[in-house]
Amino acid sequence: SSNISECEMIHVKSIDGKPVFSEKPSCWQCSKLILASGLKSMWLYQAEGFVEYSAIDFHEKTLINCGLK
Repeated sequence: SSNISECEMIHVKSIDGKPVFSEKPSCWQCSKLILASGLKSMWLYQAEGFVEYSAIDFHEKTLINCGLK
């Protein structure tokens, strides 16, 4: 059996099939689902490279960046 609490998700945005940098966490619908799923962490491909956020940190930063907190 598998335990999703040990799983991580990687997000790489692409335009015309080429990877581009993501901005700061900003999709509250996604962050809500990531938090509810029980994933361990979320990785975003950003200008400084791959950046890891715990699920709760990703959600909290998203709410702040969207002006919801």
